[in-house]
Amino acid sequence: FDEANAAFSDMGAYGGALPSVVAGPTGGSGSALKILKPVSPDTWGGVYFGVSAIPFTTDRKTVTARVYSTRAGAVIRFKVQVTDSDFVEVASAPTGAANTWSTVTWDLSAVSTSKAYKTIAITPDRDLVTSGQSYYIDDITLTATAAPPAATAPTTAAPTPPVRNAADVISIYSDAYTPVGGLDLFPNWGQSTVVTEVLVAGNKTQKYTNLNYEGIQFNAVNLSAMTKLHIDVWTADATPFNLSLISPGPKEQLVTLTPTRSGWNSFDIDLGSYTVPDKTNIFQLKFDGAPAGSTLYFDNLYFWKPASSATDYLALTGNAISLTNGGSSTSYSMTDFQSAAGINVKWPVAAGATITLNLYEVGNFTLAAGQKLTAAVQISETRAGGLGEVRGYVDNVAVTKTGNQIKLTVPNPADALIYGVSGDGNKKAIINFAASVAGITNTLTAAAGTLNSILIGDVVNYAVNQVSNDFTGIYSLRGKYKLTLVVTDLPLRQTDGSKFPTYTIQVPTTIGAGGAPGSIKPVTGAGLEGYITLTD
Repeated sequence: FDEANAAFSDMGAYGGALPSVVAGPTGGSGSALKILKPVSPDTWGGVYFGVSAIPFTTDRKTVTARVYSTRAGAVIRFKVQVTDSDFVEVASAPTGAANTWSTVTWDLSAVSTSKAYKTIAITPDRDLVTSGQSYYIDDITLTATAAPPAATAPTTAAPTPPVRNAADVISIYSDAYTPVGGLDLFPNWGQSTVVTEVLVAGNKTQKYTNLNYEGIQFNAVNLSAMTKLHIDVWTADATPFNLSLISPGPKEQLVTLTPTRSGWNSFDIDLGSYTVPDKTNIFQLKFDGAPAGSTLYFDNLYFWKPASSATDYLALTGNAISLTNGGSSTSYSMTDFQSAAGINVKWPVAAGATITLNLYEVGNFTLAAGQKLTAAVQISETRAGGLGEVRGYVDNVAVTKTGNQIKLTVPNPADALIYGVSGDGNKKAIINFAASVAGITNTLTAAAGTLNSILIGDVVNYAVNQVSNDFTGIYSLRGKYKLTLVVTDLPLRQTDGSKFPTYTIQVPTTIGAGGAPGSIKPVTGAGLEGYITLTD
C-alpha cells in the first residue's frame, strides 16, 4: 500500500466496515490498509478491491500478509475472485497478541492457474459481533506453496472419551456410545472424501482428505437440548481448523480449533455461546487452512449435556473470597473485583499466600465418571501503551465428587504452559511448568460452614521466577491489570443460580518468526473478569 502507482483500485466495503489507507502502527513498513469494524450487530464486514490478475502458478498459490489487530486471536478471511460465483476463500490461523504485528498465511491451492483472479476481499473476524475493532493489513505477498504434510496414518486409536450419561448423548463415529437420534452424514461434500478406517481392532476412525477447503456436513437431529460437543482430531501438524454451527437464518457461527501437537488432539466445546442447530439445520466441520491433499482423522464426535440441572450446582457463598497475603487477610466481593477500581494485591505475594472461599452445593449435582476440566488465566496491563501480559493454562485436570467433597487432580505427565510478554512487547517467552504441577491434588468441600484454602503464593512465585529469567524488573511491577479466569466443565454458578459469563482465553503454545505467537490453545468456559492493582 506504499506503491507510487497504486497496486489496487475500486476499493469498496460491505457489512458496515470502514476501509482506509493510513500510516500503519509502529513496527509496520509505511502505509497499510486499515479496516474498522464499528460497533454494530453485524459480523461480516470487510473490504474488497481490484488488482491486476494475480500471477498464480502451480507452485505459487500461497499468500502471506502482515496483520495488526486490536484484538488477540483474530481470524482473517482472504478471498480471490473471478466473478461473484467463481472464487476461492480461505481463513487464516488466529493472529497473535492484540496490538502487535504478526504474519498470517492463506493456502490458496484450490485456485485455477487458467483463471484471472482480479478481485481480493478481506473479512476480519467474520463470525464475531463487531465492537469497534481495527485491523491493519500490509505486505500482501504471493509465495511458493508449501508441500502438504505427509498423510501417515495414526498408529494409535483416539483417546478414550470421558464416560457420559448415555441418555444425554447424541454421537457419531464413537465406538463408546450407541447413537441416540444420530447424525446423518452428507458424504463427499464438494471434492473432499470421508472414509471409515479401522486403526486397531474394533475401533473405527474417520479419515478425511482435504481437497477443496470445505469439509463435512451433517444433518443434525434433536440437538436443541445439547450444551457440549466433543471431538478428537488427528493431524500431522498443528494446523487450525474450523467448526461451523448453522443456525436458523441460516447464519454461520464459527469456532476455531487449534491442535497443540501432532497426533491426536481432544476438544470439548461449550455451546452456551452459540445457537445449537435444530433438526432442520446442518452442522459442519470446515478444515480451513489445511493444505490441499492433507489428511486428518477424527473420532469420538458427539454432542452431550451435563447430567446436572440448573437447580444442581456449586456456588460461592456471598459471591466473595478472602485473600491472605503476608499476614493480612482481606475479603473481596465479586462486585469489588469486577468494578473499574478492582481489588488491591500486595506485590510480590508472600510464599504462603492463600485464597479462602466458602462453597456450598445447591441441590445435588453429579459429575460424569472420568470428567476433566481445564483452567486458564490471562493478566494484561491496562496502562496506555502497556503490552505486558501473562496467559496460562492447566489441562486435563481430573475432577471427582464424593458426597460434598470435590477432588481435583492434575495428571502426571501434566499439560501446563505460561506465555509471557514484557511491558514493552519486545520480549516473549513460553514456560512449561508441567513438571512442577504434575500429580498435585486439592480437595474442596461444600460442607456448610467449611472454609477452603487454596495456596497461590508458591505457585505464583514459581511462575514469576521462571518468567523473570526472561523479563527483568518483574518484582517491581505496580499498577492495574485486567484479570480473566476460566474453568471448563464444572457446574459453578453465582449465588443466585445465574451462570457466569463465557470467556475464551487464547494461550500461545509456540512462538513463531518475528516473535508472533505460533500455535494457540483456546480455553472456553465459565469465567470471571475483573481488575487487580499491584501495590507495595
